[in-house]
Amino acid sequence: MRLISSANCLLPLIVLLLSLAASDAAAYFHRPRRFVNSYEIGVSAGISNYFGDLASYYPDPRVLHPAAGLLFRYQYTQRWAFRAAIFHGTISGNDAYLIPKYFMDRNLSFTSAIDEFSVGAEWHKRFFNICRHLTYSPFVFAGLAVFHYNPYTTYNNKKYYLQPLSTEGQGTSAYPDRHPYLLTQVSIPVASGMKIALFQRWVISAEIGVRKTFTDYLDDVSKTYADPTVLATEKGVATVALADPTPFQSSLSWHPGYIRGNPRNEDWYVYSNISVTYIFKSPCLKYHRPKSRRVMYCPPIGKPR
Repeated sequence: MRLISSANCLLPLIVLLLSLAASDAAAYFHRPRRFVNSYEIGVSAGISNYFGDLASYYPDPRVLHPAAGLLFRYQYTQRWAFRAAIFHGTISGNDAYLIPKYFMDRNLSFTSAIDEFSVGAEWHKRFFNICRHLTYSPFVFAGLAVFHYNPYTTYNNKKYYLQPLSTEGQGTSAYPDRHPYLLTQVSIPVASGMKIALFQRWVISAEIGVRKTFTDYLDDVSKTYADPTVLATEKGVATVALADPTPFQSSLSWHPGYIRGNPRNEDWYVYSNISVTYIFKSPCLKYHRPKSRRVMYCPPIGKPR
């Protein structure tokens, strides 16, 4: 079985956008830089999903989940901004939603919450100057994230967390090369989107971001079926039922060593969102009080050479 992650289809676009940023960087640092030094704080909301062994080529609406987050952004120049963010979402997968009957017979499913903290840099394709009305720019983002997940499934109306059960024999005497996977790991977030500054105080952005992980166990599925006798002896009868919940015996009945997942493709998760941030501090936002009225003043900035 070979499951090709749909997230890989995004890689050419991401590489292209990042190469544009890299090609501009050398020329940019030889120009007079326009420092902005603005600080923003805001919220984001959108959807989360994942690509892996229990995902189809295109996201099924039934595995798209609401997600939300908080972010802080420091815009250093009109080209570069740095941000830190947290978000909470949910990912899930189910063989019942996949088209080939092969996957339906496998009958695996999972759900997991995702909590992430990320830091990274944004690069603006256009000069993004908040002091100009309706400034807009496409942007790309890349950074580093730490995330926590914990896949679970439901069997006979009871909820089971899968990592402690070692459904593929992790940590058992018969599979010394398979180690229990960590529930807190790192990922590389990469995103692209569009942002627009409104009223010199607000910034609205929309982006699609993928997270490259270094684990194939977001869904608790990676390698081959483990020996049910070993699982029953060392992990319990429930592990046997959850490792192979095939509803009937057929020519596709699984045996120890049969392929259960695809270890060659690691799992990805996605956060697509719209964010709104408030600029609470910026040198270009000055105040004076003519006739006892508080007026916002924004000095003009020349066009960069």
